[in-house]
Amino acid sequence: KSVSLESELYLYKETAKFVVVSLDNLKGSNGVGGLLPGFGQSELSPGFTGVSNLFKKISRNGYEILYVADRAIRQSQSSKAFIREFAQDGVRLPAGPLLLSPNRSMAHLANQLLFKSTSQVKEASLRSLTSIFPKSRNPFYAAFCKHDSEDVNLYLGINVSKSRIFHLEGEKSMSCIEIMEMVHCLFP
Repeated sequence: KSVSLESELYLYKETAKFVVVSLDNLKGSNGVGGLLPGFGQSELSPGFTGVSNLFKKISRNGYEILYVADRAIRQSQSSKAFIREFAQDGVRLPAGPLLLSPNRSMAHLANQLLFKSTSQVKEASLRSLTSIFPKSRNPFYAAFCKHDSEDVNLYLGINVSKSRIFHLEGEKSMSCIEIMEMVHCLFP
């Protein structure tokens, strides 16, 4: 019996600068959506208006968009399809790698219930990515998340400067449109 496997390979220079985007935040998951596809999803909040155009402009300025999600490997196809097909005003999200949990659905669920955290898988994935770059530099330039998410501490833990963690919801948030107006200053 033959098996076919499809994959994408992203090659980066050692000087690559990544902008980390939590797919869980972008998709508006309430946590349940990470475990059961199709459940716990909501519409994008007003703070996410213009997100495709913003990330496209950041990408054009030489930054690599890196998507992370606290989802089981079984959900890779639907998560990649979301990135590939999502569009606002005819603008699609830039292509980029997607880091997921290597666990199957049940093992992933058990891990979430045991640790009650959605950021541990993301942190492990991002730290392993850091290890392939020179120790003298941090490849993570900026990150986008909801203000009240665990991801804020995650991004601080991988040495993203607090001034470059952009909150798209909550009391300290900036809209994508506001960030887009300053994109050449924030992402030179």
